[in-house]
Parts: sequence; structure tokens; C-alpha cells
Amino acid sequence: MMIAYALCLACLGPAPGGASGAMDQALFFASCAGRSAAVFHYQRFNTGVPTREAEVRRMQYDDLYAAVAPPQGPEADLLWQQRRRSQEAQERLLIQGEYHVDARTAARAEAEARRRLAQCDAALLG
Repeated sequence: MMIAYALCLACLGPAPGGASGAMDQALFFASCAGRSAAVFHYQRFNTGVPTREAEVRRMQYDDLYAAVAPPQGPEADLLWQQRRRSQEAQERLLIQGEYHVDARTAARAEAEARRRLAQCDAALLG
């Protein structure tokens, strides 16, 4: 089902933020897969159980990523690197948002983490 959804999204045009073309769409989904995985793992680490919302979001973006990523080759490597960089960046924001000693810095990190995930969610909601 998610593969069909990814194909529909690809037919609709560019991803949010001006992405165009198949590779840009794939990079966007790779970023979102990484961000959603970061939230899922962060919640699992901190509470022992991620929220259902985080679990569903992670599965959706993993499916979209799998649907657009080539199985191997330089493009597959590039997409995997993008996914990992996005996951690591999101994890840093989540950690900084919760544990930074400066309240303003923590608030900015939380807001940025929410903003980046909202960009992804906007693509799912259309």
C-alpha cells in the first residue's frame, strides 16, 4: 500500500521545500525516514515504549523510502547517507531540547525538531 502511496506522491509533483525530480523526492523521503526513526528510537530509549504515532510515522517513512530508493549503486549510497545524517541531526536536536542547561537553547532545539518533522508530515497530509 505504501508503494502505491509513494508513486502517487511522486506523480503529484515536487516535495515541500521546492524539491523536484525523482532524486530530490527520494532525498526528501530519506530525510524524513531518518527524522522519524530518530523520534522513534529516542522515545524508546527514554520511556521504553515509543508512542503509537512515532511507530506509525517511522513505518510510513520507511515504506516511502524503500519505495523510492534504488536497491544498490551510488544513488542508494547517497540516500542512505542522507537518511543517517537526518537521523543524527534529529537525535541531536531532541537531546539538546531535553537536556541543554540553557532553557532558550533547549526551546529552540525543540522547536526546530518539531519544525523538521512537521515538514515531513505535511507531505503525508498533502
